[in-house]
Amino acid sequence: MRSIQDLQTVQTIKILRYEKKVAVMFLMMISCFLVCWTPYAVVSMLEAFGRESVVSPTVAIIPSFFAKSSTAYNPVIYAFMSRK
Repeated sequence: MRSIQDLQTVQTIKILRYEKKVAVMFLMMISCFLVCWTPYAVVSMLEAFGRESVVSPTVAIIPSFFAKSSTAYNPVIYAFMSRK
């Protein structure tokens, strides 16, 4: 009976470690998404509310490229954080 409980405890610990690792991976993906899209959102809001003179068109391209490249970061994060 004791060995069955020990085995269940070991399995529970492994499951909790895996779930923690997956949670960290998802938090990294979400934070990367927010970091990539926040500059684009700020520039868009500045232009939408009449502050076009603050941001030149040439500078406005940089957040756009950075935001669009965020789709490439998720597979990289997943590849480094996943065992499978």
